[in-house]
Amino acid sequence: MRWTEDDLAGLGEKALCELQPVAKTARVAIVASGRITSPAVTARSEGTIHWVEDLAIEHEKFGDPLELHRGICGLVEETTTVRDSEAHERLPQTGVARSIVITVSNAIIAAVVCLGLVLRRRSKSVGAAD
Repeated sequence: MRWTEDDLAGLGEKALCELQPVAKTARVAIVASGRITSPAVTARSEGTIHWVEDLAIEHEKFGDPLELHRGICGLVEETTTVRDSEAHERLPQTGVARSIVITVSNAIIAAVVCLGLVLRRRSKSVGAAD
């Protein structure tokens, strides 16, 4: 469901932050301290995404997750802005992979440098023969 401006107009900041989840990932088991990597998420539209972490343990009796902590929605360090990459792309979309463009560009630069070296050596040879 996509929200309209009218739907969102009367909502408070907290409700706006938590209203439309982009994704809910599988829980990640934490077995030691350190950096934790979450599963990848793909946004389907532009906008602002607020990440909200939660920490849960498995309930001893029922096996369901028991939430111990839930983060605050809207924290600056947990916010990502998603832009349409095609609309903000600096290079025109040609359908050619960037690796091919880079390879061809490097080949042209190498050819120009080699040609310069050949011409320079040739001009020295011509000057020495005089």
